[in-house]
Amino acid sequence: MIHMIHDKNVSPQMFLRDILCVFAEPFKSKYDTIPMIGECMKHVMDCNLLTVPDAVNLALEEPVMLEEIYHTIKTGKPYKAPGYDGICL
Repeated sequence: MIHMIHDKNVSPQMFLRDILCVFAEPFKSKYDTIPMIGECMKHVMDCNLLTVPDAVNLALEEPVMLEEIYHTIKTGKPYKAPGYDGICL
Protein backbone atom coordinates (compact mmCIF):
# COMPACT_ATOMS: atom_id res chain seq x y z
CA MET A 1 0.00 0.00 0.00
CA ILE A 2 1.37 3.40 -0.97
CA HIS A 3 0.84 5.98 1.76
CA MET A 4 2.63 8.95 0.19
CA ILE A 5 4.11 9.98 -3.14
CA HIS A 6 5.66 13.17 -4.49
CA ASP A 7 4.09 14.78 -7.54
CA LYS A 8 6.05 16.45 -10.36
CA ASN A 9 6.35 19.62 -8.24
CA VAL A 10 7.93 17.53 -5.44
CA SER A 11 4.91 18.14 -3.23
CA PRO A 12 4.00 15.19 -1.03
CA GLN A 13 0.58 13.68 -1.74
CA MET A 14 -0.93 11.55 1.02
CA PHE A 15 -4.62 11.19 0.17
CA LEU A 16 -5.68 8.25 -2.00
CA ARG A 17 -7.31 10.47 -4.62
CA ASP A 18 -4.19 12.63 -4.92
CA ILE A 19 -1.92 9.57 -5.14
CA LEU A 20 -4.06 8.16 -7.95
CA CYS A 21 -3.90 11.49 -9.78
CA VAL A 22 -0.08 11.48 -9.59
CA PHE A 23 -0.01 8.01 -11.19
CA ALA A 24 -2.61 8.92 -13.82
CA GLU A 25 -1.02 12.20 -14.95
CA PRO A 26 1.67 10.73 -17.25
CA PHE A 27 -0.95 8.59 -18.99
CA LYS A 28 -3.27 11.56 -19.45
CA SER A 29 -0.55 13.54 -21.17
CA LYS A 30 0.62 10.57 -23.26
CA TYR A 31 -2.79 9.42 -24.48
CA ASP A 32 -4.66 12.73 -24.58
CA THR A 33 -5.99 14.08 -27.85
CA ILE A 34 -3.47 15.76 -30.10
CA PRO A 35 -4.28 19.35 -31.02
CA MET A 36 -4.15 19.96 -34.75
CA ILE A 37 -4.24 22.87 -37.09
CA GLY A 38 -7.31 22.95 -39.32
CA GLU A 39 -5.34 23.56 -42.50
CA CYS A 40 -3.14 20.51 -41.87
CA MET A 41 -6.16 18.24 -41.54
CA LYS A 42 -7.65 19.74 -44.71
CA HIS A 43 -4.40 18.94 -46.54
CA VAL A 44 -4.51 15.33 -45.35
CA MET A 45 -8.13 14.99 -46.42
CA ASP A 46 -7.26 16.35 -49.87
CA CYS A 47 -4.72 13.54 -50.48
CA ASN A 48 -7.48 11.16 -51.59
CA LEU A 49 -6.53 8.58 -48.99
CA LEU A 50 -10.08 8.22 -47.73
CA THR A 51 -10.55 4.63 -48.85
CA VAL A 52 -8.45 1.51 -48.92
CA PRO A 53 -8.00 0.06 -52.43
CA ASP A 54 -9.97 -3.15 -53.02
CA ALA A 55 -6.85 -5.29 -53.47
CA VAL A 56 -5.45 -4.13 -50.14
CA ASN A 57 -8.80 -4.53 -48.43
CA LEU A 58 -9.04 -8.16 -49.60
CA ALA A 59 -5.57 -8.89 -48.24
CA LEU A 60 -6.49 -7.36 -44.88
CA GLU A 61 -9.57 -9.55 -44.60
CA GLU A 62 -7.74 -12.83 -45.15
CA PRO A 63 -7.36 -14.98 -42.02
CA VAL A 64 -3.97 -14.97 -40.33
CA MET A 65 -2.33 -18.37 -40.59
CA LEU A 66 -0.57 -19.99 -37.64
CA GLU A 67 2.60 -20.33 -39.72
CA GLU A 68 2.63 -16.56 -40.35
CA ILE A 69 2.40 -15.84 -36.64
CA TYR A 70 5.16 -18.34 -35.85
CA HIS A 71 7.43 -16.92 -38.60
CA THR A 72 6.84 -13.34 -37.40
CA ILE A 73 7.67 -14.20 -33.80
CA LYS A 74 10.81 -16.12 -34.78
CA THR A 75 12.15 -13.34 -37.03
CA GLY A 76 11.73 -10.64 -34.36
CA LYS A 77 14.76 -9.42 -32.46
CA PRO A 78 14.87 -10.64 -28.85
CA TYR A 79 15.21 -8.30 -25.86
CA LYS A 80 13.72 -5.31 -27.68
CA ALA A 81 11.62 -2.72 -25.88
CA PRO A 82 8.03 -2.11 -27.01
CA GLY A 83 7.49 0.42 -29.76
CA TYR A 84 5.75 3.76 -29.42
CA ASP A 85 2.39 1.97 -29.55
CA GLY A 86 3.34 -0.15 -26.50
CA ILE A 87 3.26 -3.41 -28.42
CA CYS A 88 6.33 -5.60 -28.23
CA LEU A 89 7.25 -8.78 -30.05
